[in-house]
Amino acid sequence: MEGIRDISNSDDVKVFVARFYADITTHPALGPFFTGLDLEEHLPRIRAFWEMILFGNTGYGTNVMEVHALLHAQHPITTEHFQLWLMAFERTMRSLFAGPKADEAIQRAGAIAEVMRFKLNATAR
Repeated sequence: MEGIRDISNSDDVKVFVARFYADITTHPALGPFFTGLDLEEHLPRIRAFWEMILFGNTGYGTNVMEVHALLHAQHPITTEHFQLWLMAFERTMRSLFAGPKADEAIQRAGAIAEVMRFKLNATAR
């Protein structure tokens, strides 16, 4: 994609996370998961998570599985939800960035979603 560069720093992560959450919080199937969530408090955590994943930065200390297990107990997260989340993630990333790091983010998001989906379904049995 000409004119679109790779994701390369914290500012890029901030742009991506803001755009992605603007999309999914208004999505008919995904939006309900964010009802009542304080995005001003939540988004810095998500940015720290992706900065850790993509750049090895420190500063993320939340147990991501625990948070999602609590959410899953209140509002079950289905395979369809994971698929919709991944499609939105890739669509947003590709609309903003192109390159090896953007591809890595998409690949890592898929792997994380698969592990999370497996663990959430295993605990539901």
